Amino acid sequence: MHRLGLSLLALLLGPLVLLAATSAPATAAGAWKGAPQVGDCYKLTWKQVQRASVPVDPVACSKGHQAVVLRTGLLDADTDWDDTDAVAHAIARRCATAADPWTTDDPRVSYRTMYLPLIFWPTAAQRARGARWYRCDLALQGTGEALAQLPEKLVKVTSSNVSRRTRRSVTRCVTSEYLYTLCDRTHAYRGTGTFVAKKLSKRTAKAQRQVRARAVDRCPALTSTDDWIYSSQAVTARSRVVLCYSRLSR
Repeated sequence: MHRLGLSLLALLLGPLVLLAATSAPATAAGAWKGAPQVGDCYKLTWKQVQRASVPVDPVACSKGHQAVVLRTGLLDADTDWDDTDAVAHAIARRCATAADPWTTDDPRVSYRTMYLPLIFWPTAAQRARGARWYRCDLALQGTGEALAQLPEKLVKVTSSNVSRRTRRSVTRCVTSEYLYTLCDRTHAYRGTGTFVAKKLSKRTAKAQRQVRARAVDRCPALTSTDDWIYSSQAVTARSRVVLCYSRLSR
């Protein structure tokens, strides 16, 4: 019986709550009010990264941290902050390639990692003073709903090295309880191959059945054991990247 691994966060996290505020006319300096610098490191929790704003101070990157800022920028002066979906999508587009130097732009590679791209924007108080910046961060998921500590120097993953032992500190495995975990931690299943399922139905239930059928067809050739599982993540509205996992010897 082939089981579907647990689905956790989406690739880019949207906001839970955003307080309405009227933005003041912003000077160049005001637009960047409270913005971090690229390369700043932060101690964050799983709960914090599900919020739109995280008003905490950076820490030294040589110390334990869970997120690093990869890119910053400004949104348009007429941004409607009340339309949180539009704000999130606008930032997601600008942040889409921020992690590529470490995970590539190939979803078949990036999904094999536990790197977690994040987006944040100013607090309501900062926006009231004219702030309109955004930030693109990178975190590392640990086991289940938890963040792992990032290395001081990010580990680069490519199609040629994703299976190497040296990349297990950032690659995706699954525990015996069917939780995602890092491959350098105790795990029961290891990701061994990926493919992209395309031209899926727009209807969720039908798309899930299509992905399952394609996993049954493709995963045996991408795994080394009869006991295998798979998980998937959206790439576009009608395609998903599928990761097949082989069961480790007991």
